[in-house]
Amino acid sequence: MTWRLSDLAPCFEGVIPSIIATAAADGMPNVSYLSHVVRVDDDHVALSNQFFAKTAANVRANPQVTLILVDGVTGAQFLLDIRFVRSVDAGPLFDRIALQLKASSAQVGMAEVMRLKSADIFRVCAIERVPSPCETPTSAPTPAPDLCALANVLAAMDRQPGAEEIIETLLQAVRSVLGYDHALVLDHDQARGCLTTTGSLGYAPSGLGSEIALGDGLIGAAAISRQTIKVSDMSRVRRLGEAIRPEGPGAENVTRTVAFPHLPAAMSQIAVPMIARGAVVGVLFVESLRRLAFREEDEAALSILAGQAAAAPRQRNGGGRGRAGAPLAGPPRFRWPTSASCIIAMTTASLSMASIS
Repeated sequence: MTWRLSDLAPCFEGVIPSIIATAAADGMPNVSYLSHVVRVDDDHVALSNQFFAKTAANVRANPQVTLILVDGVTGAQFLLDIRFVRSVDAGPLFDRIALQLKASSAQVGMAEVMRLKSADIFRVCAIERVPSPCETPTSAPTPAPDLCALANVLAAMDRQPGAEEIIETLLQAVRSVLGYDHALVLDHDQARGCLTTTGSLGYAPSGLGSEIALGDGLIGAAAISRQTIKVSDMSRVRRLGEAIRPEGPGAENVTRTVAFPHLPAAMSQIAVPMIARGAVVGVLFVESLRRLAFREEDEAALSILAGQAAAAPRQRNGGGRGRAGAPLAGPPRFRWPTSASCIIAMTTASLSMASIS
C-alpha cells in the first residue's frame, strides 16, 4: 500500500510524541522527541524547533532525517524519510504553529517557557508503516454530525428573540447534536478588554461572569487570532508542564473575581471564534474527557453553530450585539448569510468536504 500524508491525520494531533533521528557530519546519531509535527501539504511536514540545539545543528550538517509518527487512536507507527528544505521564523505557517504551542502550554502556565524558535520544513521522500508483532486495532468510525438536526438548530436560532435565548440554543445544540457535555460561550467586553462568560453548560458552579484576558490560553488566543484552536491530549501538555514548570509562589499570579469553570481531567479542548461580518464577537469553548474528541467534521459543525449564533443578534438589531459586548474589529473575511436556508446549504457543503478529506 502506498501511504500519503493525508492518510496519517491522527498522527498530527500531538497525542503521542513523534521521534526525530538525525546524524552529525561525522555520523554520530541523535534521537529526540518532538512536540509538534504539522502537515503542510501532500509532500511536506513542518517540525517545531523549541529546545534542541543538537538536532538543529545536525539537520544543517546532514539534511537527511528519519521521523517516526504514531497514530494516537490505533498506535500504528509510520517511518518517514524526510529531507530538510528550509527554516521559517515568520509567516502564516510559523504563526499557526506558534499560536497552537502557546495556547496549549498556557493552559498549564507555561506560555512564556515553551516558545517556538522556528518551524523547520521538510520534504517527505518516503512513508513506510512499521510492522507490528501484534495486530493493530482499527478505530471504529464515528458517525458524522446529523445534518438535519444541525439545520433545525440553525433555524431555531434564527427565531430566538434575544442573545440569551440564542446562547441557550447554541449550548443545547453542542450537547444534543454533537454529544459534548461541557461548553462555554464568552462575549467580548470591549470596555474591560476581556472575554466574559455569558453561557455555561455542564459546569457546577456555572462560572457565569468569569473573565479571560484577550490572548490568554486557548480561548483568548482564538479571539485574537480569529482561528479555531484545539488540543487533542491535555495529559501530555500537563506532563510537560510539570517537568519544566518554574517553582515558587510567584510562578503563577492569576486572580479572578469569579472562578473560571473547567474540567480538571479534560483531555480535549477546542476554542472557536464567533465571527459576524468580519468581527470577532465572542468565543465558543468546548472540552471533553476523551482524547481526540474533535474531528474535522466536528470542528466544521462547531464553526457553523458559532457563526450563526454570532450573526443572529446582528440580523435583528441592525448590526448591534444585544447583550454581548462590542466586537473585536478585524479585516472582513466572510459575511454570514442572513437566512437559515443559506446556512443549511453551507452546513451540507462544509461537512461533506470534511468527510471527503
